[in-house]
Amino acid sequence: MATRTKTKRPTKAQRALLEWSASAPAGSPLKVDRDKRVIYGVRVIGRFSRNSHGLAEATGGTEYTRACMEQALALYEGAEVLDGHEQPGVKRANGGNDDVVGVLRNARLEGAGADECVRADLHYFGTHRRTAQVLEDVECGLGVYGLSHDARAGRERFDPAARRLVIESLANVKSVDLVRKPATNRNLWEAVQPMSTTLRQLLESRRPKWSKPRRKWADRLLEDDALAPAMDAPAELADGGDEDDALWNGFKAAIDKLFEKYSSGELDEKAVGKQVVEYLKAHKKLTGDDEPEEPVKEGAEDDDNADKKKADSDKTESVKETAALKHKLAVRELADDLGIRGDTVLLDTAERLPDLASARRLFERERARGGAPRSGGFAPGGSAASKAPADAAEFANSIRD
Repeated sequence: MATRTKTKRPTKAQRALLEWSASAPAGSPLKVDRDKRVIYGVRVIGRFSRNSHGLAEATGGTEYTRACMEQALALYEGAEVLDGHEQPGVKRANGGNDDVVGVLRNARLEGAGADECVRADLHYFGTHRRTAQVLEDVECGLGVYGLSHDARAGRERFDPAARRLVIESLANVKSVDLVRKPATNRNLWEAVQPMSTTLRQLLESRRPKWSKPRRKWADRLLEDDALAPAMDAPAELADGGDEDDALWNGFKAAIDKLFEKYSSGELDEKAVGKQVVEYLKAHKKLTGDDEPEEPVKEGAEDDDNADKKKADSDKTESVKETAALKHKLAVRELADDLGIRGDTVLLDTAERLPDLASARRLFERERARGGAPRSGGFAPGGSAASKAPADAAEFANSIRD
């Protein structure tokens, strides 16, 4: 005869955690060994529950943390599985002895993020009245039965962003019960989807499954302090939706939160626009068919643009310097061809003219006036040379006259 393990009597401060909500069928991946009377890998408790456990503001249900589930492994190991939850004011028949379906062994933590759960192997009594139905349920993938604990909370807190009761430890586990409507489990093998979540939780839970570039895009959002308030906006999730739908609901909730902040005056239109673009860009990278490139570090795009502008500017200056040098050499060659030497002022002025044709007209005019002036500044015959114009524009005008 199976015996009950004594547990510490809960104090008044310990919240009763009796899980109970809707289930749904699906194909079963569980292995059943009828000879050894074992169902391997049944879900004992999952990360999320739809129940608020008497906390009115917990409209997002309840969450069991990883630390809580790790601590509870010892409580689930060897725990009896009973047929149905004990109802308030109603005693189990025969003191509960006939209600023992089996025992849990090899309790372990599996999964990651939102998919984390405690699994164990259910060693069942082949003679129990419920056994035949449970085996048929598992082997045919009907998804009618599931496990749910009757426990007492140890440490707990309220998450205002997700409006969720968070259980950080269990004080004890009174029993693990076989029920038709488990709360954290959809059935003996599946998880129930939480009523609501946040974009942060969705990214954290899906991040391990993504490629390195997609993980980088998720990290870009998770590590941006400016985006943090919107990241924690509750996102309502439709039961049975796929992962991409769930992720889009998270992004939509975050973007809606930004518009709320704009309406209240907390953010201006420029800040909202920048963050919305960042969310939409990240969503496309995370859900697109093609593998994305890793995101550029914030600020690096501006640095790249600045470097490009500087490179373009340097290139332009280099081209200008090269053209100026070619023009200077061409002017000097022209002066040599025309026999003009020694007047540095005339040569410097010609070099500043816009083209070689203008320099030629300047030299030819000076020759027509009696030859190029010598370095002393006087034309042959003793007459003073014309005063050199102040700039190239003045020379150009004088040439056209």
